[in-house]
Parts: sequence; C-alpha cells; structure tokens
Amino acid sequence: MSRPIQPVGNHSGVGKETFYAQVKMPLPEAYEFAARIMALSMLEPYAPEGIRAFAEKRAPKWNPL
Repeated sequence: MSRPIQPVGNHSGVGKETFYAQVKMPLPEAYEFAARIMALSMLEPYAPEGIRAFAEKRAPKWNPL
C-alpha cells in the first residue's frame, strides 16, 4: 500500500488526494485504500455535522474545535 494520507487542518483536499493516490493502484488495493480513508474521516470530530448537513441539504454549521 502507498503511504497513508493523514488528514490535518484543511480537509477539503483529502478526497482529491485519495482519488489521485488510488488511480495508480490495482483495483482491490484502491478499494481498500479508499475505504480506510473514509473510515478514518468518519472518526473526525467534524464528521457528524457534515453528514447531517448533507442529509438535510444545508450548509454545515462548523463549531471551532
């Protein structure tokens, strides 16, 4: 597996960085890699509000960490 992506600070680039990293991998490895990044992202403190806002079709209301 390639180097792990460590989301820090601005998270807007994590999806793009993950996409470009997995493009170079065999399909099974790419799926595993993307799944790990998504699972790690779900553990971030901002995740519940982001998911709730998406489901409710509204802009997220971020609280300072």
